[in-house]
Amino acid sequence: GDVFEELKTVEAFIDKTPPSIAGVRAPAPNGAGWNNTEVTVSFDCSDALSGVARCEPAAHTLVNDGVGQAVSGRATDVAGNTATATVTGINIDRKPPTIRFVSRTQPNAAGWNNADVTLVWSCADGLSGAAAPDSRTVVSAEGANQSATGSCQDLAGNVATDTQAGINIDRKPPTIRFVSRT
Repeated sequence: GDVFEELKTVEAFIDKTPPSIAGVRAPAPNGAGWNNTEVTVSFDCSDALSGVARCEPAAHTLVNDGVGQAVSGRATDVAGNTATATVTGINIDRKPPTIRFVSRTQPNAAGWNNADVTLVWSCADGLSGAAAPDSRTVVSAEGANQSATGSCQDLAGNVATDTQAGINIDRKPPTIRFVSRT
């Protein structure tokens, strides 16, 4: 016998390219860059050569109020290459602003006004900030024991209201009628 050596061909795959990873947040922030609900960040991972072994976390939900929150994800392919992505700038404010009644057009001693009544409330918010420093309402209709509601909104879209009652407006002068002469 002749000894024949059998040659075997081995295919080797080399993957030195990291996988791709992209993060997406939902829901999107409002025009001022704020959310007033939980925000879920999910990651999409892909790898054209060896395939994705892990994509972590698949999704992460932020529930706490805060400014500039971030969530990071990591993709690992079958060859052991890794890539990371971070979704930043997540601002969450789920608490309503504070509203405080400040003033109104003062009535006379009997509790009546004979012109429009303007009411003013102050607005404040310790996290996202108040959309406006105050809220003003004008009551112009005649009537007894009317009410008016002020509304404050923060930059995240949360709303607080306050109602004031006891607004009495009478614009008509009293009538006088001649009864008799002595």
